[in-house]
Amino acid sequence: RYLSIPRLTTKPPASKHSQTPSGRQQRQGQLLESELFRKVGAMSASALAVTSAATPPIERLRPRCVREARPKTLMLSRRVLGLRSRSSAQGVRTSYEQPVRASIIAAAEPSEPSSRPPPTLARVPAGGVGVMPGENTFIRSIARQGAGETGGVTLDDLLGVNTGGPPRFFSPLTASASAHGSSPRPLLLYLPGLDGTGFAASPQFESLSQHFTLAALNIPVGDRTSFSGLVEKVVNFLEIQREVRAHTATADKRSDDSESQKEPEMRKGNSGKGAGAQPKVFLLGESMGGLLALGVSQARPDLVDRLVLVNPASSFDQSPWTVLGPLLPLLPPELYPGVPYALAPVLFDPVRVVQGSVAAAVAAAEARSLGSGGTTALSALSALAETPTFEIAGVSVADPAAGLTAAADELVYLLPAIGEIAKIVPRDTLAHRLSVISEGCAMINTDGVLEAMTTRTLAVMSDTDTLIPSKLEGERLQKAMPACSVETLEGSSHAALLEAGVDLTAVLRRNGFLPRELSDPPPLIREKALTPPSPVDIEKAIESLALFRAIVSPVFFSTRADGRIIPGLDAVPLGEGDRPVIFVGNHQTLAVDLGFLIQEFIQQRGVLIRGLTHPTVFANAAGNVGADADFSKLLTTFGAVPVSGKNLYKLLAAGEAVLLFPGGVREAYKRRNEEYRLFWPSKPEFIRMAVRHGATIVPFAAVGAEDGLEIIADTNDIVNLPFGIGDAEVAKSRSIQPARAVDTRVTEDGGAEEIFLAPVVIPKVPQRFYFKFGKPLSTAGLYEEGFSKDDEAVQAMYDEVKGDVEEGIDWLLRRRREDPFRDTGFRVFYETASGGKQAPTFNP
Repeated sequence: RYLSIPRLTTKPPASKHSQTPSGRQQRQGQLLESELFRKVGAMSASALAVTSAATPPIERLRPRCVREARPKTLMLSRRVLGLRSRSSAQGVRTSYEQPVRASIIAAAEPSEPSSRPPPTLARVPAGGVGVMPGENTFIRSIARQGAGETGGVTLDDLLGVNTGGPPRFFSPLTASASAHGSSPRPLLLYLPGLDGTGFAASPQFESLSQHFTLAALNIPVGDRTSFSGLVEKVVNFLEIQREVRAHTATADKRSDDSESQKEPEMRKGNSGKGAGAQPKVFLLGESMGGLLALGVSQARPDLVDRLVLVNPASSFDQSPWTVLGPLLPLLPPELYPGVPYALAPVLFDPVRVVQGSVAAAVAAAEARSLGSGGTTALSALSALAETPTFEIAGVSVADPAAGLTAAADELVYLLPAIGEIAKIVPRDTLAHRLSVISEGCAMINTDGVLEAMTTRTLAVMSDTDTLIPSKLEGERLQKAMPACSVETLEGSSHAALLEAGVDLTAVLRRNGFLPRELSDPPPLIREKALTPPSPVDIEKAIESLALFRAIVSPVFFSTRADGRIIPGLDAVPLGEGDRPVIFVGNHQTLAVDLGFLIQEFIQQRGVLIRGLTHPTVFANAAGNVGADADFSKLLTTFGAVPVSGKNLYKLLAAGEAVLLFPGGVREAYKRRNEEYRLFWPSKPEFIRMAVRHGATIVPFAAVGAEDGLEIIADTNDIVNLPFGIGDAEVAKSRSIQPARAVDTRVTEDGGAEEIFLAPVVIPKVPQRFYFKFGKPLSTAGLYEEGFSKDDEAVQAMYDEVKGDVEEGIDWLLRRRREDPFRDTGFRVFYETASGGKQAPTFNP
């Protein structure tokens, strides 16, 4: 079951569009008959392989979507298929169109009679031909060839030594993973490193196949395609997949509309709305392939939804290999075979690479030991539980002799593998691929290229990569690319995906890069245009707040519809159908409590409340690095958007929970002696918007932060600084985009101008933080009743919300005196002695 083969030159199904391929085309087609594509069925214990001798060999290699004649076909032009005129090194000349069934990966049974017998499907026995389930195909293929074995997939098969090109795309696992709902899985295309085989990440394929449709690029050892040429070939392949998948989706929707309703419920009571449109195409690039993935994303960002870069070679031009690398192909032929032994510790950690194979051999020996002697599986397990065990290669064994023997045999078997590495990248191939990397670095590292890439990217970097500076490169990519996050693999080498203990699927899950499953918990947000923060993002944010949280120990109260106040956030109305919620409250000085609000709703209610932030926070970070850029990226990751009527409308229309501070900067940058005062406009600003969407308004109050700060110079003091300093600061503030086009607090209320100048403060003893969410105010149905046209009613509702916030502040300031753990020192001591358990507070 192969996805697609670029420059496919086999004879198409008879149609008025087809022409007879030339003899050169037929010869080129025969080049695809390598051992790899005949033996690859043995790579998985549950693999399905096409084995019918009745089917012509080239027909077995053609994608099933081309091989079968179905009533519904999709005519793809030569441009889409990438069937352009090429030299013999790059492909073959073609002049026909092919009908392509709109399904790239499908079950292999034919459904219509044909003039020739259909291919027969044979299930490969467990273990295949010299293959163990879950094996490291790449390492074992090298060892197999080094041992002189002819069965199974060998290194020559992976390298395509019988063909000079062009690069090919194939499915690295012929078996289909378990059913995955009614929708097709996203495509994950693996782009290889210098080896070019497409199998260097083989230990990861089995687990990845549970979530993706896998495809891989194979670059034959004799291929001489340039970097830009490889980018073009990948783009052509992705164009095919996009059109075929679009056609498949349309056909599936037409045939069974009910299937389209099986998407995960995004939130209880939320009919149809959900967070984040499912990404369809992932590029997984390792080393040189990571550089290639960046090139594809740069050339055609519309074709790529996610990038996963594993130690990408984008840092090659910053490594010593720019000087040393070109010297290796110049070595005499008799010395070049010694290069693998010298480079093995640089390319990978031999111990970690073979550990998985050794562990599998030990586990197999242990299973045989338990199964011998006529004992049942249950009695064997009982005996094992009562027998002291030993650990060999991470596997607990009851029979250490058998385990050690199996481990030794496996090591002896794998030893010749190192000597075969020279065949992976011969001298001429190495020289060419180094030139490919140099061309790619020159393209990707041009000023502004990385900064313009908005594709969501995960950079997986090894901290002990001795080939290129991957750890530093991860930091560079994270700063340069607007949507890049980094995961560091501790103790891993350059060839991290080959190593035991590296689970790429788990890495993707932690970083929110796996497709959503029916069994997944509801997402944090409803807006489909935004990807919610990943578990790693949340974990890092919580860690950054941990020390401050341990000191201020925030407590939360909420109010039921009947007016009863309870601890926690359970009374806050969330998830009521598609109805949005607006949380309206007071800003404390410098907004130091904002993080606790976000954290508490994520942890208690599984909802991300979306903040409306002053535009200058994003403007200051544009094009910069450092604190401003990091803070801006953090706010963006957690769903914050610049405050504006348009953005508020979008969030409410998406059914989101929105956080609004009508007091804005003026309230966050208070002057002296203004603790816990509101600075809201007298005119209602958000009521009509809430009514328009039938939102629920929840007023809330917060206290505690302003008791732990002392203002030594407020905005007025800064404005009045002598020697023109104050005037310069005011001018700078006025150049910043304001949050309001017209600030009625100035034009109608006679208040002071809102100036974006933070007060200078010094900390005092931190006090406990308290939050109270008031009685919900529903606006459902008011818009239809014409409520928004009644100015007095709108003003009355606005005044009611403001009054509830002020009342909440007074209630917290009064009731916190009853808190037995209000004293910071005593509270911190109690919580430390209790192992981190939060100290109780007053009973509301």
